[in-house]
Amino acid sequence: MTSKTILLALLLIPVMRLNAQVSLNRSNVPKPGTIFYMYDANTPSPAFNFNKSGTGNTWDFTGVYAFPGADDTIFWTFPNQSPGGSAFPTAEVASHEGTDKTVSFINSDQNGAYLLGIGGDVLGNGNTMAVSFDAPAKAFEFPYKLNSLVNKPVTMNIVVPGSAIGQSSIDSVWFKKTEAGSKQVIAEGTLKVPAGSFSSLLEIVRKYSIDSTFIKSASTGGKWSLAPGFPKINQDSTYYWYSDKSLQHYAHVIYKGGQVTDVHYFKSVSLPSGINEINNAASDYTIYPNPTSGILTISNDYYSIEKNELFVYNTIGEQIYKDIMNTGNSKVIDLSAFPKGIYFLRMHSETRKVVIE
Repeated sequence: MTSKTILLALLLIPVMRLNAQVSLNRSNVPKPGTIFYMYDANTPSPAFNFNKSGTGNTWDFTGVYAFPGADDTIFWTFPNQSPGGSAFPTAEVASHEGTDKTVSFINSDQNGAYLLGIGGDVLGNGNTMAVSFDAPAKAFEFPYKLNSLVNKPVTMNIVVPGSAIGQSSIDSVWFKKTEAGSKQVIAEGTLKVPAGSFSSLLEIVRKYSIDSTFIKSASTGGKWSLAPGFPKINQDSTYYWYSDKSLQHYAHVIYKGGQVTDVHYFKSVSLPSGINEINNAASDYTIYPNPTSGILTISNDYYSIEKNELFVYNTIGEQIYKDIMNTGNSKVIDLSAFPKGIYFLRMHSETRKVVIE
């Protein structure tokens, strides 16, 4: 039997430190293994109104109703452990929300952070593929601060046989997406969320995209022809709040057609082993033995863990195990059937990284 070793990292909780000015750089790119948990407020009623310019603002999300149990989870993972990652050898990190079918691949240097492309179920047909942008899109200009402006045009082309989308009568299908957009930091201030207060930047992202689909078949004389209903033009804007700690936003408000369609805001963060710039608070949970060959005991010396839920996720955010910790102050689980890899245990409101070797 292959020996398995499980290494654990403490949950780290944000230090509430406010700075006069916020300037983000390459060191603020989240490391692989980082997980952000966000309260999901969906479409608040009444609408969430906020100042969109200037300095000294206070943006208070603490009174925005969040739907119980509907958290958004954002994973930052190793590219080679993400669907389609082998197509992006220069990527240093990949990112996706828990419910996404695709993963974004990201690289950075001292001048900025760049989107290289996407991987995963790009066409929504259950098949994994990777699509590179025609040129990397600059997502952040370093230093990223008040009045920063980044134009980020993106063109994406996908050509597949008709059978790939269930249209065997079509020889080929060409999907083309052209997106012209900009990211601009328009305000600075303090972001207030239930976890505390953070010095923050407010960014607006404006998007103007044209989606086109062309087909080629005998009926088109073997030439590319625009499919019925295309092109489709979309315009929307999103406001993002960035804390002084990370290039992962800490809140967003999405507008489509002039209406708010989604709001979420920071709940907590789990950091990979060795990252300690966000406090070193002691953990309530004890997990042992460490190392272990598979049998793991979870205990809490401070309060009963009875009826607390336990989840295990893999690095692409898939939930692969769920249980109820219903044995007072401790729970024993068996991970010996898990293959080698990195996993995350989520217990109540606390998350630990687990490496099975």
